[in-house]
Amino acid sequence: MHPSLKISAALLVNLSLLCHEVFAQLPPISFESYTSAPVDLSSPDPWEPIYGNATLTPTGQGFGGGKALKIGVDPQEEAWLRKPVTWNPAETVAFIDFRIKPAATAAGSQANFLANGSQLAFQLSPNSTAGELWVLHGNDDAIPVPPATTVAEEKWYQSAGTFTVPANSPVSTTWLRATLRHDYQRKIWDLFIDGKLAAVNLGCEGRGANLTELEFFGSLAGDTLIDNLEANPSNMLFPDADKDGLPDAWEIANGSNPNLYDRDAIDPATGKSFLNKYLDSLWNAQSPGTPVNGSAGLGNVGTVPPLTILDSHQPVGALKGQFAVGGDGAATYTIPLDIPKGRAGMEPKLSLNYSSNAGNGPLGVGWSIGGLQKITRGPSSLKKDGIADGADFDANDRYFLDGERLVCISGNYGADGSEYRTEMDSFARIKAVGQMVEVPPVGPPVNLGPASWTVETKSGLKITLGNSAGSKVQVDTLRILSWLVTQVADTTGRNAYEVDYCDNAEAPAAPTSSGRYPLKVRYTIDPTVSDNGFCSMNFDYEGRPDQSSGFVHGAKQEAKLRLRQVAVKTGTDLNHAYNFFYTTSAQTGRSLLYGVDKEAADGSRVPATSFQWESLSHTAPKWVEAGQLDFNEYGSGQDSGSSMASFVSVSETNPGEIHLTGNAWRTYPLSPSYTVTATTYLRFDYKTTAIEPKWGMIGLDEDVSTASPKRLFKLVGGTLPPVSAYSDNAWKYTGGAEWQTLTIPVGQNYTGVMNYLALVNDDNTANDGVGESRFRNIRFFQGNPDSGGVLARTISFDQAIAAPQILDGTTRTSASASKTWMETACRTSPTISSTGKPAAPAPSPSRPSARPCAIPAPNSSTTPHSSSRPPCPRATSPVLARVSSPTPRRSTRSLSTSTPTANSTMPTRRSSPERPTATSPASTAT
Repeated sequence: MHPSLKISAALLVNLSLLCHEVFAQLPPISFESYTSAPVDLSSPDPWEPIYGNATLTPTGQGFGGGKALKIGVDPQEEAWLRKPVTWNPAETVAFIDFRIKPAATAAGSQANFLANGSQLAFQLSPNSTAGELWVLHGNDDAIPVPPATTVAEEKWYQSAGTFTVPANSPVSTTWLRATLRHDYQRKIWDLFIDGKLAAVNLGCEGRGANLTELEFFGSLAGDTLIDNLEANPSNMLFPDADKDGLPDAWEIANGSNPNLYDRDAIDPATGKSFLNKYLDSLWNAQSPGTPVNGSAGLGNVGTVPPLTILDSHQPVGALKGQFAVGGDGAATYTIPLDIPKGRAGMEPKLSLNYSSNAGNGPLGVGWSIGGLQKITRGPSSLKKDGIADGADFDANDRYFLDGERLVCISGNYGADGSEYRTEMDSFARIKAVGQMVEVPPVGPPVNLGPASWTVETKSGLKITLGNSAGSKVQVDTLRILSWLVTQVADTTGRNAYEVDYCDNAEAPAAPTSSGRYPLKVRYTIDPTVSDNGFCSMNFDYEGRPDQSSGFVHGAKQEAKLRLRQVAVKTGTDLNHAYNFFYTTSAQTGRSLLYGVDKEAADGSRVPATSFQWESLSHTAPKWVEAGQLDFNEYGSGQDSGSSMASFVSVSETNPGEIHLTGNAWRTYPLSPSYTVTATTYLRFDYKTTAIEPKWGMIGLDEDVSTASPKRLFKLVGGTLPPVSAYSDNAWKYTGGAEWQTLTIPVGQNYTGVMNYLALVNDDNTANDGVGESRFRNIRFFQGNPDSGGVLARTISFDQAIAAPQILDGTTRTSASASKTWMETACRTSPTISSTGKPAAPAPSPSRPSARPCAIPAPNSSTTPHSSSRPPCPRATSPVLARVSSPTPRRSTRSLSTSTPTANSTMPTRRSSPERPTATSPASTAT
């Protein structure tokens, strides 16, 4: 446990702020005017002291000669001071500005400033007088860059900012101006040092929804001074209408629009982004191959030299894609697969199609390959066909082209030569070709449907379906469930493409083999000659963890593969390939496509299109550890009498409130025991429902036996039976189903060491309704609380929050410590987004005594700073306890001089661990 922050008589409240409106900003604080009242969250200008020492300096030590806030040195623990900020969420950009005289240690230091996921740390290398400013590149809201499946860890990088220290001293001799630009819409932040842009496109770690507080930390080696603190939606460094961090005057002079966020747009004169061009003007243009910023939205960090972030030839661009709403109301997204042009314009036009109504297919949940036609067998309809009959390979079966019902306009339905149109007329002519006929031992031959199909479209294309062994899905050699496209030719018949299929073993499909997947699409084919085509699309699969099987109309269907790659070739040479990357649903175990990229033959890639699978979960646990519940029965046979079950529960929002229903006689152990003296008073709030119990009572006892002297005080009910434990004194509840505060002079009735609090809601019969009793704010006072009595103890049932404990009329159940933690979650249908991953349930916000772990010194990824604190563990699984909203903490990652590369993985968002906070030294005993 840490001591609370000690504030001197010259304490931190700026009187100029007493009446200001902190709705969307933090007006400048110069620390020139202050009061000596204790600083806390109730102050007009609230500061939250955590621990350590903070004072105001004498006049002359602040920036420009005034006063400053001094965060005192502590050789063991850095002082910690928090400044709450009220921010308007409608303001999507925040500029945070302050002056600082930092102090650092040669062995490394922790972050000195935190604000909504952005972190700064000050470092001093051995035998140096030039201090270094480090920035944290977090990985909130980021996703892996395929082919990687995991996200890169957040890292510390050295920026160009420096501060000067004298020889053999860790304390700066000059004031440094630090300005942070937060972009909550794009989820990035930039850093200016002395008004000069020094780090851009940094990710956050432990970011919240918007700006809520600023946190300052001292040093182990010297005093840290802070002055001129301000947070504002507008850039205080220079005019910046679009708030992109580039001066309006520079944008106008260099062809950029000062009213439009276009800093990542390419300047046609130089081929660089306007952001790169501006950074070059600040830092004298970087050497070739050393760009100074990452690509916005791709998770690549960018800072000023000496960092090299991106490969100088990394391609730019994105995969084509389009959102739409389907005719069935489903959300859809389509990615066309680009290929070289075919002869006479004849090439396959395939695409990746997502539908929120689709099931689990060869590309995971919701995704399928579009552009490959098929006809399937289905049931007949009573309204349309005069008979309701399932698909059972008889004359009543009906056929569907890509889901569209086929209407016979010529011939008999399903017979050879019969002609069809789609129900919603697509002006295509569909014909059945051939006949599958079964000759039984007895009786006439049975017509089992067409052998194959042809489709002539209104544009003149001729499509053939099911005319090869592998292009049919069959129950046996005669019964066909679906016919897959095998050839598409133009009006001349000399330009075409053909499709081959494989089964679950990635072998050429046989008539009755399980599973059908496109294996190769060959185009630039002339069907009139022996021609396999020069161009092709080759489909490569991998085993899937969510294999499934079932039967459809008697045919076994298995899904064992998922698409890994589509390679586009000209001859035997690779032109380009589409790569697919999957994750697994933690809820269902199904495959989820999270990324698609396009890779050229030389290995260069277009930045991946990535998908977020969102879910809605109830993070609050439905059940918690029942072993913590400890309400024993009071008296033998009193609880749950006359077949009326008892029910005891604790409020989740108020740990000091308890609810008793039915015939409940319970005791709660007092730990430690409480000694009742002649001046002990018991005060509490009590209420019942409109249906009162037969008796409602409260009291104290040495044990759980009602055979002891009178211990209970009646609050509700009529005359009590002659049982020695009852006291019929008139502390009468008159609240009428509302809360009423009652005070009982317990010490005037009995004294001694009491081990249990007894609570009673006696209701033996259910025919007149079930009575209830609620108690809250149960407190012990020494002396009458209305006449200056001292609060001695407050009862809290916080450790007893658990599954409601129920006793029936025959069984006396008790909580078992062996019961496990349980949590339920509810997920919605997945939706698609450009970034992010589902976040784990937030950790508990409890305040451990441990400090944040140390950041190792530069060039060391393992050595912590001189403190003996061990590295802090990262939260790897939900903490199934009482849960509230997450809070950020100082990063546990090491300061590192390593340089990210162009192929570093794209960041993905994950839950931030809890922030260590201090335990109040004035906590009430419970």
